[in-house]
Amino acid sequence: MVLLHSLVNVTILALLLLFAFQYQTIRNKEAADARYTLASYLFASNDHTHSYLHRRIETIDEFVGTLEGIVRAYYAVPTRSRGLFMHYTNSSSRDSDAIAPPTLFLQYHLGYHGAPSYAQLGTKTYALTLESPTGPFVNTTALLNNSTESCTPQADPVAGGAFIPCRVSAIGDLLDRVVLLRLVFSLFARSRRWAGDRAATTPSTWDVAVNYGFEGHKAAVTMTVRLSSVSRRQLEQGPLLLCWAVGLLALVDICVRLRVQVKEMMVVNARHHHYDTLPGEEEGRGKAQMQSPTLGTVQVGENGWRWIGYLSNTAVLSFATVALLAQHKRCTSDSLEEAVTLLLAFAAMLSSFRVVVLLKLFPAWYVLIDGLATSLQQLAVFVVGVLPVLIGYAVCGTAVFGGMSGIYFQSIPSAVVTLLCSMFGDNLLSTFLRMDQSPNWLQMLFVRVFILTFLALFVCNILSIAHSIIQDSYSQALKSYASTVTAAAEAAAVAQQQLPSSSNDWIGAYGEMSGDEGVAVHDRRNRPDERTSDSAVSTAATLPSHSRHEHSPGYSNNARRQAVPPFSPREVLRAADVKRMLSRLERASL
Repeated sequence: MVLLHSLVNVTILALLLLFAFQYQTIRNKEAADARYTLASYLFASNDHTHSYLHRRIETIDEFVGTLEGIVRAYYAVPTRSRGLFMHYTNSSSRDSDAIAPPTLFLQYHLGYHGAPSYAQLGTKTYALTLESPTGPFVNTTALLNNSTESCTPQADPVAGGAFIPCRVSAIGDLLDRVVLLRLVFSLFARSRRWAGDRAATTPSTWDVAVNYGFEGHKAAVTMTVRLSSVSRRQLEQGPLLLCWAVGLLALVDICVRLRVQVKEMMVVNARHHHYDTLPGEEEGRGKAQMQSPTLGTVQVGENGWRWIGYLSNTAVLSFATVALLAQHKRCTSDSLEEAVTLLLAFAAMLSSFRVVVLLKLFPAWYVLIDGLATSLQQLAVFVVGVLPVLIGYAVCGTAVFGGMSGIYFQSIPSAVVTLLCSMFGDNLLSTFLRMDQSPNWLQMLFVRVFILTFLALFVCNILSIAHSIIQDSYSQALKSYASTVTAAAEAAAVAQQQLPSSSNDWIGAYGEMSGDEGVAVHDRRNRPDERTSDSAVSTAATLPSHSRHEHSPGYSNNARRQAVPPFSPREVLRAADVKRMLSRLERASL
């Protein structure tokens, strides 16, 4: 059954990889190339990074120049992009060839700070053209209705002096009142991709939104860009067949797993009910011999692989459902494509994990996985105990260094990542230099105490303990495997030593057995491949004959001979037979 599930999983993994590299990665690359190309046209971004998404504008002149540059680049996009990005018309009619201009949405306070009208908000919308690319910032005095703040010096409540409240620049006065400033426009895109000997085009709409924020003291404006697209989908036969195939295979695997698990539960319950009717000593011996119909001896670690199988099949079914939905929709957005990509990656990752189950057929190779599983259980408990200490350092670092260390301690998640990188020696010097920027000597002293205690606790102690846990778990797995192999070899040697000297001895030994024992041995010899519950019950039926003589010294040798079933030279010694011999030898020795 392990081999069957593994073959189904390998088939699913192969289909997922085929879908990923023949279809999904190509679509993602097309969208990413279009995004970077459009960003290079509009924002002069010449590298394949997302640096254009966030920008800090330091001066008012730079802000006005940036806004004008984006508007002029919008009108020049079709010429620079060889017709792949095109303008929309100003109306839905085909008769009009006027270009739809970018729209600037402005929300601002009607009055200056301290005036009664400051609580009232005004909203304006401007169409930016080539003749007026900056909109309201050409003549801000008319927008403010000459309602500017008085330049009469006012008292400073902090230092006790006086300050001049008015602005020299009218644009600066307007920016002081701005609540929301957003520039939006759309472009039609037509990407080309060669499918075989002909080119296939994918029409799409790209929406661009540029938001400007006004906070803090250093930057006059912060600019945030958001690019989103909606593409027209065309049905493709290959992706459809792959989605249906992986979905059906995952559904079949789930059904088989559920059927086997229900059958196993019924068999185990029946055996428990049977052994509950036996005396106490025989009940314990019988339960010790219970076998799993799927994986042999019932082990604790099997439930982990079983639940990973359920989780993997659920991820595959989710991917198939979302991918089929995306295929049949006429238009798909970036969020839907991102969902397909994430589910595909998660399903492929879990399916790759399940390939490790094949190593259970080769116990010598499965020792490493067994050691890792044991160490993960112990490391999980260890991490639960260490995590509050790490969170405490992150909270402390964010509170003390969040305002002066940039992105290193900007938030608690960023602080956790910074501390983990420092734990493994990555960017340790740059992190310290970022933290050591305070003009206060007390805070500089705190930086050194913070770094030294963190390194002493996590690097010198916690990492060493984690390494010891992993090494000890692997050593335990090796010892367990060596003990199992040694016990199997000893059992095989004992069985070989107790072979009958001739066929007459075997026939005599077979005839001297009791009726139940003879039937059990006869069934075992005639059906060597049987691994069902009947063999366990027939084996348990031979136990009372051994228990009647195990306390008598005269019958000790006879009990040891009966503990190991007769072995035929023509019979293949199986692993299950060796384990059964070991258990009987242990009971006879007691």
